[in-house]
Amino acid sequence: MTGKAPAMVLTLLATFLLLSVGCGGETAQENLTPGGTEDVPLSKEAAIEVVLAPIAANPPNKADPSTAKADLMTEREAYETIRLRSGFEGRSARTPTDRLVWLVEVRVEFADPRGQRLTPRPTPRAGTLLTIVTMDGLAMSGATVYDSPR
Repeated sequence: MTGKAPAMVLTLLATFLLLSVGCGGETAQENLTPGGTEDVPLSKEAAIEVVLAPIAANPPNKADPSTAKADLMTEREAYETIRLRSGFEGRSARTPTDRLVWLVEVRVEFADPRGQRLTPRPTPRAGTLLTIVTMDGLAMSGATVYDSPR
């Protein structure tokens, strides 16, 4: 592992802990229909809200809702996108499948990424949060790609 990898593992873990809302069944449709999302059980807006709500509930962390977007893809594609964007070379705790998920992306500033500090960092760290949201509304996994190293 390089020096960057341990920090990324901690970031992945912190992001997962911040956004975890439980475990649920697999209710996503199995095949993406070309060009359409009308049959998807969870709307794009609802997937974005799954990511934004815990951040808003944990000041002084901030998300910029105007930058939020969600792309419909398979879980396998979402994990690969996060791996490529974050540079994470480790292994996932689960084997990604071909079920549909939303990959939500939003600009954030984290002063307290785990929501556990009594005194937040004096200077928040800015970056892009990537989070996989399942069709039953669970934030499953993600990473924060910070703009600059610590």
